[in-house]
Amino acid sequence: MSRPRLFELGEAVRVHMDLHAAVGQVLGELRAQTGESSQVGVLDGDEVVYVDRLESAHSLRLFTETGRRVPVHCTSSGKVLLAFLPEARRHAVLRAAPLTALTPHTITDPDRLAAELDRIRRRGWAEAINEREIGLASIAAPVRDINGEVTAAISIGVPLARCTVMALRRLAPTIMEAAEAASRRLGWSPELLQQKEG
Repeated sequence: MSRPRLFELGEAVRVHMDLHAAVGQVLGELRAQTGESSQVGVLDGDEVVYVDRLESAHSLRLFTETGRRVPVHCTSSGKVLLAFLPEARRHAVLRAAPLTALTPHTITDPDRLAAELDRIRRRGWAEAINEREIGLASIAAPVRDINGEVTAAISIGVPLARCTVMALRRLAPTIMEAAEAASRRLGWSPELLQQKEG
């Protein structure tokens, strides 16, 4: 293996270790607050990989193992990660990602997905309702690194047999607070961002 490739691999491992250290406690607190399965996903190509996960204590819950890959366009984590990419990279990912319909609710029209991503950037969180699998819903918010770049998404997932869409949406501020807490643990601060812009 070449030296540059070894460096890239080592850097990827370091970033994931930093992320795990930053989100571990936050994930536990998020699960305690919401009672729902909580996870952290990162973008890898045109897929989301869940790198950390805590299961709900409910008997009726989701089962998504750590390390699982899911399509980027039909999950709340994927949509958050897409929404906050620089525009050129977002277009590149979307060109590579097949917008496959996994359910009748999956967004497969590029223009409709682009409008959804605009909404996500404005409000700061994403949802996916019945888009990857009927009966499942999730809501996610962006986790930023010390430079303010969105490097991960923190989310909760619920079976709709136990939680209504409106009840899930009421948890958006909680997810955003958890994402900000994880971001701060990675060194990000909205005050630093304001200083840079000022």
